[in-house]
Amino acid sequence: MKFKRKISLLLIFAVVCGIIFSIPAFAGSDNAGQILHMSGTARVESAAKMYSAPGTGGQHSTRDSVYLTTVKAGTIVTFDYLENDNDGDTWFHITSGAAQQGFLITTRLKIITSTTPSVTPYDASFEQLLLYFPNGYHTYLRQMHAKYPNFKFKPLYVGKTLDSCVNMQYSSTSVTSTKKAISLSNKNPDYFDPRAKQADGSYIQHEPGYTYASRVCIYNFMNPQNLLSEERVFCFANLSKNGTETVAGLRAIVNNTFLANGYGGNKDAYINDIMEAGNQSGLSPYAIAALIIIEQGVKGTSSLISGNYSGYEGYYNFFNFGAYGSTKDAIYKNGLSRAKTEGWSSRRLSIIGGAKLFNNNYVNKGQNSFYLMNFDLANASHQYATNVQDALGKASKLYSLFKNNPSSHLTITIPVYAEFYQKVFPDVALGQWYTNAVKYVKEKGVFSGFSDGMFRPMANISRQDFVVALSRCSGEDLSAYANETVPLKDAVKGTYYYSAVAWAYKKGVVKGYDSGYFGIGDKITREQVITFLYRYCKDYLKQDIKIPPNYSVLENDYKDFAKISAYAKEAVVWALLSGVIKGKANGTLVAPRDNCTRAEIAAIFYNCIENGVITLK
Repeated sequence: MKFKRKISLLLIFAVVCGIIFSIPAFAGSDNAGQILHMSGTARVESAAKMYSAPGTGGQHSTRDSVYLTTVKAGTIVTFDYLENDNDGDTWFHITSGAAQQGFLITTRLKIITSTTPSVTPYDASFEQLLLYFPNGYHTYLRQMHAKYPNFKFKPLYVGKTLDSCVNMQYSSTSVTSTKKAISLSNKNPDYFDPRAKQADGSYIQHEPGYTYASRVCIYNFMNPQNLLSEERVFCFANLSKNGTETVAGLRAIVNNTFLANGYGGNKDAYINDIMEAGNQSGLSPYAIAALIIIEQGVKGTSSLISGNYSGYEGYYNFFNFGAYGSTKDAIYKNGLSRAKTEGWSSRRLSIIGGAKLFNNNYVNKGQNSFYLMNFDLANASHQYATNVQDALGKASKLYSLFKNNPSSHLTITIPVYAEFYQKVFPDVALGQWYTNAVKYVKEKGVFSGFSDGMFRPMANISRQDFVVALSRCSGEDLSAYANETVPLKDAVKGTYYYSAVAWAYKKGVVKGYDSGYFGIGDKITREQVITFLYRYCKDYLKQDIKIPPNYSVLENDYKDFAKISAYAKEAVVWALLSGVIKGKANGTLVAPRDNCTRAEIAAIFYNCIENGVITLK
C-alpha cells in the first residue's frame, strides 16, 4: 500500500505540472515532516477521514493526531500545503471548504487548481508560531521564513475591526475630510473617490498630483492580507533596534549606495555615524540606513545633504524633516531651515539628531513600522503621509536592501484585525469539536491556558491540575485548606495545588491510591476524571443520584465497557446516562483508561455545566 500511495501522489503532481517527474525527497518515509508548499482546491473523491495532524496517530503521525470528522465525497476543499507522516504517506492541509480544518490523505482527493510546488522541511517551532496568526497569513509567512530564516514574525492584535479603522481614514460625510490620497497616475479608477470627480472628468486634487482615495482603495491598502508578499511585507518591519545589528550587516545593507563611500576621506564615516545614531536613538541602524536611502536615493545627490546650498552652507537634513513646498527651492529651504533650527551643522549631527527625532515622533508612540506610520490605528490623527501608498513605497525600498541579505535579522510585526482572528486561544482552531467547549470554560474561569498563551488541546493533564479546575467550580475559598494535613504522601504544602487537593480529600472527592500516594504528576485517565466528578456531585453537592442496576444496554453499546475498573463503573454509568461523556470513536468506546486530553476535559466540564449536572458558584 505504501508503494501505491507514493505513485498516486506522483501522478497527481504530474497532472499539476504537465510533466512526469518524481519527488523522492518528499515521498520517502525518511523525510517525515517535510512540507510541500502548494496551494489550491481539490475534490474529495471518496469519503475521507480528517485528522488533526498528518497520519492517523501513533507511529504514523508527525505530531499528536486525532480523528476530527469525515468529509463527504464530492466536497470541494481548499488546501495550502502538503505534509508527510512517519509512514511515507502524504496529506493535504485543508484550510477551508470543509466543516473543520485538518489533514486529509492525498489518495482521497483530486486536485482541481494548484500553484507550483516547492519543498521545505517542516519547522516545528515556526509552525507553533504560526498558530498566533490567522490561517490566511500562513502560506506567505512560511515562504518568508524559508528565505529569511532569521526574521522574527509577531502578531499585533489591533482589538478593532479593519472596517472601523478604514472608517477613521475615509469620511462618509465630506470627500475633503478623507485623510488619504492616491496618485492620479494610478491605473485603477476604482481607487479614486467618485465624489471627487468634477463635471469635466478631472478630479479634485488633495495636493498636486493626488486626489482623494476611495473607501475601496483605503481598505485594500490597509488590509494586511494584501500586504504579505515578499516585497510588501517589509512595510511591517520594525524600526527599533533589536540588538542583532552589526557593522558587517550594515555594510551589506548600504552596499552600492552613497552611504558605502563615506565622506571626508573616511569610507566608514557613514557606517560609524549610523551605528552611533542607533545607539543614541534606539532605532535600528539598518532602519536608519534604509530611511536615509529612501529619502535621499541611492546616489545621495540632494541639496538637503550637500552642505553647500546657498544661505544654508554647513547644514544637513538626511531625513527630510520639514522639507515641503511646491518647488525644489522651497523644499530645500524649508528642509534646511529646519536643520538649522535643530542645529544639524554636520552630517553626523544630522544623522544622529534626525534618528532621535524620528524615534521620538513615531516609534516611541507605538508607530514602529512604515505601515503604522502611514495608518494611525488609534485615531488616524498622527500619520507620516497622506499618500495611501506611502508604506508600500518605503517597503519596496527596504526590500531592495534586504533581498540579497537573507541571513539578516529583522522583526516583522503584522496587524491582526478583530474580524480575522476570533480564536479563544491561538492553537484552538475555529470549528473543531472542542472549540466551543474551550471558549466556554475559559470564559467561566474554570479552565484556562498556559503562560505562553496556548491551550494545547491535545496535551494530557495531571491529576492535581484536574482537581484544581474542579475546585474552581465549587466557588469555595480554599485558603482554609492550605494548612490542613491529609494522608497523601506526595501532596506537598505550599504548592499551587495543595489547597485544592486537601479540599477534595476532605470532601470525599478524591481518595488517593492504595499506596497512600495521590499521584502528583500522574496523567489523569478518563475513568479517574469521571470518578472525581461523580463523587463531587454525589458526596460534595449531595445530589440524589440513582444508578440503574442493569448495565446490559450500555455493555452492548460500548465495545470496551468491560475494561472499566470496578471502582469507576458506577461513575462511568452515571456519566454516560447524564450526558457528561458521549464516548469515543463515534460513540462506540468508553476508553476508560486512556489519558484524558485537555480538550476532553474542557468538553466534560462544558457538558456538566450545560446539562445542569454542575452549577457554578
